[in-house]
Amino acid sequence: MPKVVGAKLAYSSSELWFNPVDLELNVGDVALFKTARGLEMGTVTRAPFEVSREMIVKKTGNDWLKTAERFATEQDLEKAQNLQEEAARAHKYFKEQAENLGLDMKTVGVDILFDESKAICYFAAEERVDFRELVKKLAQKLDRKIEMHQIGARQEAAIYGGIAHCGCEYCCARWQREFNSVSIRMAKDQDLSINSEGISGACGRLMCCLRFETDSYKEFKKRAPKKGSTVQTPAGEATVVGFNTPKELVDIKINDSGKRFTIPLQDMSASKAAHKKAAENNCPLRPDTVSQDVFEQLGMAGLDALVGALEAEPAPMPKHEEPKKPERPAARVSKKLHGMRPKKQRRRQNALAKEHPQDQKVQEKKPGATRRIRRHRKQETTPVRDIRPGRHQREGN
Repeated sequence: MPKVVGAKLAYSSSELWFNPVDLELNVGDVALFKTARGLEMGTVTRAPFEVSREMIVKKTGNDWLKTAERFATEQDLEKAQNLQEEAARAHKYFKEQAENLGLDMKTVGVDILFDESKAICYFAAEERVDFRELVKKLAQKLDRKIEMHQIGARQEAAIYGGIAHCGCEYCCARWQREFNSVSIRMAKDQDLSINSEGISGACGRLMCCLRFETDSYKEFKKRAPKKGSTVQTPAGEATVVGFNTPKELVDIKINDSGKRFTIPLQDMSASKAAHKKAAENNCPLRPDTVSQDVFEQLGMAGLDALVGALEAEPAPMPKHEEPKKPERPAARVSKKLHGMRPKKQRRRQNALAKEHPQDQKVQEKKPGATRRIRRHRKQETTPVRDIRPGRHQREGN
């Protein structure tokens, strides 16, 4: 099988393969490589290794490779530094002229090849741009052949580089060799919040690292019980409420007590019903049982006490119902209504009595206590009066 060496050029967004010929290249060596654009300087990312012809065709589209010319010398490195300074000045002019012409593009950089045959101008744009006038001005200024190259947001981030959310350098700028498609379904499979800021990179696209673990998440969820399913435990039935996929842990909540605990997936077992269901539906076997031995291995002292409490707990006694207090009768209609004349008071009392007949009670009319006492005293102290006619006349006489 042929040998190839991997190298990263200045403005290449992925690793390129070359034929090392007789050069003993190692990772980190700087060498000159012959490309379709000309002679370019790059850094070795992978030492020579063997691949099949099919892999070469899949990678490059051809069954042959460009070659690595030679190691870079001190003079080559000094020349490359001068070309980088010239490219920086050319990029500044490139940006100014694009703004003056009102072109809807974002200038990324200018790369002058090592053999100085051409200058490649990189830019990013959402739509097609008419840059013919811009190319004329750049050719007059740089006195070289100008090639315009439009790139995407991911390639732009790979060229600029930077620090990602995780605190590490961008994967596309550090080690990633190819750009693969990333979908929102991968974020859902990993139980991530569908928040554009949390799952998007600096390029504004979905983070490339969402693809790295999506296969492991899918494989784990095929073996684990589904979220919300019922699991049998020594403490009674429980419900699966969550996962920790990297550690392969299952979060379970006991239905009776509400207590939660985490258990490794490998420590769970499948019942006969689970085996039967998997055979009938031709689906993966999912465990649905947690044994008492697993509880003891985990050292769940609180759960052991909980199991004993659930087994020894008697049936709940019915609560003693206290007799209800009788409802207070409605207030009687007051016989004395202030602010009314006697005739109006009687009319008002009669109207209320018709509206609320149940509140009216027939009472015997009895004289008040004070009136009875006065009458009794009057009967004892008042002498019998002689009302015979002429008595006073006789006495006066």
